[in-house]
Amino acid sequence: MSLDSLMGIGKNGMSAYMTAIQVTSQNISNVNTPGYSTQNVVLETAPSTAGNGSSLGNGVQVSK
Repeated sequence: MSLDSLMGIGKNGMSAYMTAIQVTSQNISNVNTPGYSTQNVVLETAPSTAGNGSSLGNGVQVSK
């Protein structure tokens, strides 16, 4: 596994958790807004890629 792929996995993980933090912030900001329902972020395993006869993980992603 190359350094670029490791950095990409880290970038994807940080991006997914940044989305989760933004949603949490939005939920906190709107806690007293009538009719507002809390939002959730679902994280899932990113699709793996095949390499050198084995499967390589790609970290996490936000479920759509």
